[in-house]
Amino acid sequence: MKHKKDHADRSSRGGGGGGAGILMDKLLVPRLANYAMNHSLLDLDQVAEDMRKQYREYQRKQMAPFKQMVARAIKVVHSRGGVAKPELQMQV
Repeated sequence: MKHKKDHADRSSRGGGGGGAGILMDKLLVPRLANYAMNHSLLDLDQVAEDMRKQYREYQRKQMAPFKQMVARAIKVVHSRGGVAKPELQMQV
């Protein structure tokens, strides 16, 4: 029985398949809020690529589900007001 419980725990953390069932990494929102201080969040492909380059654990995720997770996290960042106005953003 323990094996089934372990599998259920893993899928509840976002390790399972399915698009709508993908849970967000709890570190992704703060990482994106920090990223948004100096970068635009408008280009989902670029944001996902930059997150994968910067954080090793994202490199192991499949790109399509990871991009869905990033898109949802970006919405959370926007809803929390965590994106600086473009004129205040530092250009890199």
